[in-house]
Amino acid sequence: MVYEIGDEGVRKLLAASFAVRGCTDVRTDAAFAWTREYLFRAGLEENPDGDVQLSMPDSAILDCLSTKPESERSNVDASGEGASMLDEAIAAICGCYLAAEAIKEVIGYGERGSLEEALRAAL
Repeated sequence: MVYEIGDEGVRKLLAASFAVRGCTDVRTDAAFAWTREYLFRAGLEENPDGDVQLSMPDSAILDCLSTKPESERSNVDASGEGASMLDEAIAAICGCYLAAEAIKEVIGYGERGSLEEALRAAL
């Protein structure tokens, strides 16, 4: 990524901070764990008054993704382990998406996308 954003982009990332809002359940906590990991690796710091404010979409959307009928799921077994894997995958996708959009905002690359719109499109 450093090559693509150049020295100025790196300086912007190292000077920026972020804040997360709306950690209300296990799923949003898991998603924000992914977001934090990516943003820390990009050089941002977490600060309650951060330059970039991040929040999860309405939990109803996450519910729709994680409660698809069994016929539409892969690798779901009787123990429900597959459903747990699905929740983990949703958390990773949401968290990484938020991190990428935060990085775009900090370096001034395009417009910030909406995680909620992206998830609605996936339904």
